[in-house]
Amino acid sequence: MIARLARNACRSPQLMQRISPSVCNSLNVTRANDVTKYVADDEIDIPNILAITATSADFKMLVEAMHTGPKIRGQERNKFYLTDGTLGDVYRCILLAIKQDALLMELPYAILMDRIRSVCIGDVPVGRSVTEACGQISLIASADRTAEFETGADVETFQVADLYWLFYLRFSNNTSPHGSRLSPPLPIGLKHDSLQRQ
Repeated sequence: MIARLARNACRSPQLMQRISPSVCNSLNVTRANDVTKYVADDEIDIPNILAITATSADFKMLVEAMHTGPKIRGQERNKFYLTDGTLGDVYRCILLAIKQDALLMELPYAILMDRIRSVCIGDVPVGRSVTEACGQISLIASADRTAEFETGADVETFQVADLYWLFYLRFSNNTSPHGSRLSPPLPIGLKHDSLQRQ
């Protein structure tokens, strides 16, 4: 259990210090040492504990702005079927890709595209739209210095500068509703070409 929490905290002592009170509060114990002594691992709701801890760093408005992207002028953005049961544009595809396991602070373009393919069912955003959207996300993040899309190096790389932002993106329940929820949800593995575009 401790190893799993540490892995999700990117082995950050500061994040582990924030997680510990959430663990204690959820189990009604006063000291973190009591958790491993008296509580079985299957009694601990780790996803809920991580979600509670994520709310201690409020990036709600920033993440919402990243999901929305800049104001749309002209043609609507293409939408893509996603493995979490939602329909979202390139911005949601990128953010879902960033939050996937394993936790990475740097995502070179090739790795980012692999992750985008893994969260999409069927069609995926084209490379140009991904790089343009990454640039816009970088601009949105610039005031808080949470993330940056590095284009000056040999390999374009999405860099996470703020671990707390990444933790919030991965575990906060506030990041879930931004895609259009499919009703009923699209079953994983259903062929995209058998569906009619929404």
